[in-house]
Amino acid sequence: MDDQVCMNVGRDDLTPPESKVSPSRGQFRRELIWVGPALLATAIVTAFLILLPDGASELAAIFGVAIAAVGLIVAILPIRLSLSGDPDAQPGSRRWRLWVPWTAAGIVVPAVLIASFWVIPQLGDGEPDPSEYLKGRVAIGINGKIPGWSMQDGKSSFSGFDVELGKFLGTELGFEPHFVTMDPGQRDEALPDRKTGRQGTVKLVISNYSITDKRKEIVDFSGPYFYDRAGLLVSWNKAQSRLGERKVICMTRGTTAIDLSDILMLAELESESNDPNLDKCMQRLFNRKDPVIGVMTDHVILDAYRGSEPSKYSDLDLLEIKPGLAGVEKYGIGLPNHSPNLCKKINAALDKFINQHWNDFFYQELKKLGIGREDHRPGSVDYDNCEE
Repeated sequence: MDDQVCMNVGRDDLTPPESKVSPSRGQFRRELIWVGPALLATAIVTAFLILLPDGASELAAIFGVAIAAVGLIVAILPIRLSLSGDPDAQPGSRRWRLWVPWTAAGIVVPAVLIASFWVIPQLGDGEPDPSEYLKGRVAIGINGKIPGWSMQDGKSSFSGFDVELGKFLGTELGFEPHFVTMDPGQRDEALPDRKTGRQGTVKLVISNYSITDKRKEIVDFSGPYFYDRAGLLVSWNKAQSRLGERKVICMTRGTTAIDLSDILMLAELESESNDPNLDKCMQRLFNRKDPVIGVMTDHVILDAYRGSEPSKYSDLDLLEIKPGLAGVEKYGIGLPNHSPNLCKKINAALDKFINQHWNDFFYQELKKLGIGREDHRPGSVDYDNCEE
């Protein structure tokens, strides 16, 4: 019986436990199956992210570390299984053969999901080439109703300082300007934003568009190309006739003058900003039954209105809001949000405009309306506006 028992003892039973679990070179080579895909997935996703703008390198580091960590775990697990002493977990076993595709899927599927839902959509998120963006017929938003700045002369022709600036940019940068009229409150939404999906209706806005921190959250600006301060056009006669009644200062939607509403309250004046454009405010100002006794916006705009029809506005006083109460209005060219390269390209052209052509167009379009030059001309553009 003892001989029979000895004959049934297998060779593996006589092998020391250490030899059963010692990995061979072949096993180490097989582990490269896991390291390779992990490194490849990390490299591909990281490369995609590095190509993206707006801090994508930081995202690449985050995703790269995360995927590398997953790859490290996947690489270690097979070794731990092979060292566990479980025969069913050894290379070549049924459990091993099932574990291979499932683990591979665990690497590939997350990488594909990341690429599909994050990386690939972001690849189309880069800023368009400025030369391609400003190619052919370029729609430019203007006011179209402000004397000296942008007035419609006919069905499709316009004149004014902003219009001349648009024409200069077209000549300088090689595109055909197509002017589109819009109210002040429409300017922000008229420009596209590729990150939010806003389509926009124009490619540039040149429309007495003051550069502010709030606006820079949703649009970009080149410039500035003009300096001004807030002003108030008021009818003292109408104010006297409304003693004891409501007295309103009219502002248009989307104007920076709205920020001065608190100052008007101190003077026991109400402010309204429901009208879409200054023409509406002016109509209300000259309507004796309307409570509007004044109009507030940029001083140079009100001066242009008064200079265009001196007899009509002769009984109105134009006041300048002092620096202590209101800041400097800096006119810029509105651009699509997240467009630093386009900003730099237009700034380069604006520098030439300011240094070589600004005076000519100022005297041609604004000086004739009685607007003094004073401090309206900037020394140069501000390239800090082009920073993301």
